This record gives sequence, C-alpha cells and structure tokens, in this order.
Amino acid sequence: MACLRMTAMYTYKKWSSFLPWTYHGNTKSTRAMKVSYYFSAVWRKKDLDFLKSLGLAKNLKTGQGHFTVSNPELCEKIFEYFEKPDGLLKKAKPDKYYSIPASVSFNKEEFNSANIYNLRYTGDSLGNPEPFESYPFNTFNFECVECLSGKKQKHDFRMNPKKLKKYQKSFILFDYDIIFFERDFYLSFLKPLGLNHRNIINNKTGEVLQEVVQLDIPEAKSKLVIQGHEFGESEICKGTGKTQYGIQTLDFFPPFEEEFDFTICKTREEFIGGLKRILISRDFMELMVEHKIVKYNQYQLTPVKNNEHFSSAL
Repeated sequence: MACLRMTAMYTYKKWSSFLPWTYHGNTKSTRAMKVSYYFSAVWRKKDLDFLKSLGLAKNLKTGQGHFTVSNPELCEKIFEYFEKPDGLLKKAKPDKYYSIPASVSFNKEEFNSANIYNLRYTGDSLGNPEPFESYPFNTFNFECVECLSGKKQKHDFRMNPKKLKKYQKSFILFDYDIIFFERDFYLSFLKPLGLNHRNIINNKTGEVLQEVVQLDIPEAKSKLVIQGHEFGESEICKGTGKTQYGIQTLDFFPPFEEEFDFTICKTREEFIGGLKRILISRDFMELMVEHKIVKYNQYQLTPVKNNEHFSSAL
C-alpha cells in the first residue's frame, strides 16, 4: 500500500468550530452561508413523533433511516433535543444516532462578491481518450503510480474525432483538471488572453484534430491557505510524502497565501486521485457564463474567500 488513508471522524464537536452556526447553550455565532445536516439513526416512535412535530421526516419509519435538514432553526431544535445535556443526564439518543454536515449554500452577496471561483466542471464528458485502458500512463508521468501523485503530462491526448453538440464549446473527460475547448472558441477568446493550448491527436490517423484543443492550464504561483479548512478524507502518499486532500464542500474554497494576477490556474496542492483544482478569475468566469459554457450557480462554481470573507472567519 503506497498510500496511508486518514479518515476524518465527522462528529458534531469536530465541526463545531468550523461551521457557520453552532449551538452553544444560549449563545449562537452566525455567518450567512447555510449548512445542511444529514441525520441518521435507528429511529423510535417517540423520535419520529418529535421530528414530525417539526414538520420533518414525514416519510420516515421506525428503524434505520436518514434525512437532511437545511433550515438552521430546525437543526438547532434537533441538536438541542438529541444532543444537549439535560441536567446530570443526557437525553437518551436513538441507537446509531449521528449527524454530519452534508453541504453548504452561499447567499447572493457571498456568491456575487467573490473575485475568484473554483471551477468544478464545464460540461458533460464527451468520449474517451485512447487507448482507454492505458491512456493515463501513455499521456502522463507519475511520481507514484498507485495514488497517481505528481502527475506531469508528457504527450498529447489521443482521441477519436469529436463531434460537439450544438452550441457546445467545451467538455471534460474523467479528470476534472483537464478542459477541452472548441478550437475556434479558443482562437477567438482564449488565445488573446495569453492562454496556451495542446493539440489532440486523432487516434485513427495520427494527425492533429482540428475540432478541439486542450487548454494548457498553468500552475498557481501561490499555495492555498489550507489551515482552518476541512477537506474530509485525505491520503498521504508514502512514496512521495504528498498529501492528497479530499473534496471540499462545506465552506468557501480557500484563498491563496499570496495574491497574484491570473485568468485561470491549477492549484499546487493535489486532491484525491492526483487531481488539481481549477481556479478562475471573475472576468474568466463571466466569459464562460456569457458563452453558456458554465452556469452561474453553486453546482459548477464555488466562491473563493476574498480578503473580507477570510478576515471575518478568523
């Protein structure tokens, strides 16, 4: 085993210093973004009666089950009922009860005021690289072949000819840090920004495909501010000593340690599977939205903490 897996234990106490609002007796600290919680247990009739009195879990039955709540007041009532000390004794919890933060949503001001966004994806996957079984090792060098750490591209992708859908200008493969664009779109809008590209080779003929190109995304000039951010399950590669962070879904995406000008870049840090995360400027985001390559929503874009957000969170 080349990788040592570090599994985070998601408990209410673990997350209490990190979440936007947390129950602490009669005091409650607030931030605007909203966390949804996942509750699971072997529910009893009296538990269901309490939950249904709140208008929750109407389809839940006795026995093992789960539900998710995003309303902060309702979450607080659930925490108070099942987790708050009651005199010298704690309220009896149902068997196998636990709660974990499931997802986060940002208000309009938080989402609109960001200057940088984490770009999750640009469109549906379109076909496979070739030869499919061996393309990662034909296309990349790895410092560790088991956890795919230290990935460096050495050759152009080989693919069969691509026919983009109507109005489609971009697509991805399985690797979310690799983006392909329609060649005409790249030449018209991305090349003038100083962005480079790599050609894609027709796997059948060995010639350069004319329909699409791979965007050559530069690496960030700064590390991320990792401290104080939770990335869930992470892995440490024994061979390289590098940490591969889990997927971050419960906060703003962390900012860079140092500011620098960029249009689009990949993080220096690696995430599970050896992937990098793509960060884009507001101007680049607006270009992608204008041409309907991404939608202006929290499913495709995660705001990065700007200085105001970051300072207020410390």
